[in-house]
Amino acid sequence: SIGNSQIFDNGTSVGVGTAAPNAAYKLSVLGTVNVGASGGEDNGGTLRIGSGASGAFTIVGNHTTGNVTMNNANTVGGDIDVQRRGSSALFIEGSNGNVGIGTVSPGASYKLDVAGTINATAVLNPVYAP
Repeated sequence: SIGNSQIFDNGTSVGVGTAAPNAAYKLSVLGTVNVGASGGEDNGGTLRIGSGASGAFTIVGNHTTGNVTMNNANTVGGDIDVQRRGSSALFIEGSNGNVGIGTVSPGASYKLDVAGTINATAVLNPVYAP
C-alpha cells in the first residue's frame, strides 16, 4: 500500500482499489476509471491505447456534444472490430473504410456489407430489388 491510499504495488503490478492486482496486467482497477481533461470530471478526455504520442488507438469523449470518437491512428491501416460476446457485430475495414455488420469481410466494392436480413423504411436508388 502506498501511504494511506487504495493504491497497491506488488513489485510487478499496480492495483487501484484492490490489494491483489491481476498478475497478467500491469494495472488492475477495481471500480470505475474516469478519464478526463483538465477542468474536472466529465470534461471530456482521451484514452490512448498503443505506442507513440498519439497512441495507436484512441477513444475520445466529448461532454459538450455527447459524442464518442474511436480512431485507429495506426498507419498500417488497422481495423476496428466491435464485438459482442466474442463475435463481430460491427467491423470497419482499416484499408478502405468499408463497414461490415455481422461480417469481418465487407466486400471491397461495398461501403456497407450486411451478413443477414436488413430492415429499412426507405431505400434510395436501389440497385437490386427482388
